[in-house]
Amino acid sequence: MEVSKELDAWKSNVAELLGQMDLILREAQDQHLMDTELLARIWGPGGGQNVQDMMGVWDAARARLYSTAQLVLISSESEFPARKAPFKDALKDLCAKTEVMNREYTLRALKAVAEEVGGPKEIPASGRFEAKLATEKVSLPAA
Repeated sequence: MEVSKELDAWKSNVAELLGQMDLILREAQDQHLMDTELLARIWGPGGGQNVQDMMGVWDAARARLYSTAQLVLISSESEFPARKAPFKDALKDLCAKTEVMNREYTLRALKAVAEEVGGPKEIPASGRFEAKLATEKVSLPAA
């Protein structure tokens, strides 16, 4: 594919990705997913530090992705090849970290719901997310 067509396709896809991420973040806010009572119910006593740790990791990975995405979006044809790899790396990093955190959140949320409705009290925990960040692999389709 010639560089100008590839660049146009990348810019379109990156803009769509950022738009979808913004939509997800707005939805999370609208649904009050960061409500302190909800988080306390999901993470239990003393879970605040774990939530803060995850938020810090996610914020850093998201900021890196947005930064590299903006560079792709303003790239000229000559700049684009050098800006593509940092964006892909940032996206892989965010995906890996988000996947682990989402799994942890989902397990804990299911456990909280089960306790609320009188279901099983034990749902296997995945462990602290930091231990998995270094080992989880994410595969992305080729560009």
